[in-house]
Amino acid sequence: MSNQKKLISSCTLTFKAFDHDVVMSPGKTTIWDFVTTDKRTGKKYCVYCALKMDRAKNLIKIALKKLPKDHRFVVITPQFSEQDEQAAEAGGYCITSVSVLNKFGQEMLEIKNAESANDSRSNSEEAEDHRTEMDPNEVLDVIDQALAKDKLF
Repeated sequence: MSNQKKLISSCTLTFKAFDHDVVMSPGKTTIWDFVTTDKRTGKKYCVYCALKMDRAKNLIKIALKKLPKDHRFVVITPQFSEQDEQAAEAGGYCITSVSVLNKFGQEMLEIKNAESANDSRSNSEEAEDHRTEMDPNEVLDVIDQALAKDKLF
């Protein structure tokens, strides 16, 4: 499997962990790799996975012109510079790294596991020992906040 396909696969799994519907883009008809919709809020994102930002800049400009009005454009890359982040802010799209996305995915899986362990226990004191500090609804909003740059960007 190519590095690009591994990157796309990793990103789609993280979005799915956050209860998003993921639809892969058919062929090369679009520039983004997949479209994801938050099942709870209905927010839609067109996601482009870029191995190297220096090669992606022109494609991002084209994608922004073709972006549906009710979607937000997200670029996920292994690493990016401060200039890339400034360009994203000026261009009205989100840029994030794979490591940040994976961190959120891991946190979400840990919380889901803790919740299912809590649900299976009958003793509330035992369940209390395994609770996380975050409210489950707050956790579900983490990816939206990251992509909307409300907290992290």
